[in-house]
Amino acid sequence: MQAYQYMYQKLDIFVQRLENNGQPGAKDLRAKTDELGTQITKFRDDYEAYDKDRDKVTKIENCTKNSIAFDRALQNARNSRAVVHEDVVNLDEMLSGPIQNSIRNLYTELLASSPAGVSNE
Repeated sequence: MQAYQYMYQKLDIFVQRLENNGQPGAKDLRAKTDELGTQITKFRDDYEAYDKDRDKVTKIENCTKNSIAFDRALQNARNSRAVVHEDVVNLDEMLSGPIQNSIRNLYTELLASSPAGVSNE
């Protein structure tokens, strides 16, 4: 969770600088960064729900005698874990797809607009 939050914070700072300098592609990257922030919030909330469901499973005493309650709690935890997994897949797809593509496009635009095609590579 911290890694996603860290990436979001650094990306947000970068986009703020682009916006302040009126750079091309800043608006597109802002929209994708905001979407990433929303996905991270969903991931955090879903993970907290999963953690609570998992905790409920561990608090059931004598799962043999309380098998119905244990099975119900276990199934809830598994369902919550599946939601968290989907959140991670979505975050990874967002980072490796739309955000990465926006950064590449921005780089290409900035490179093309630099004087005499001078590169910082």
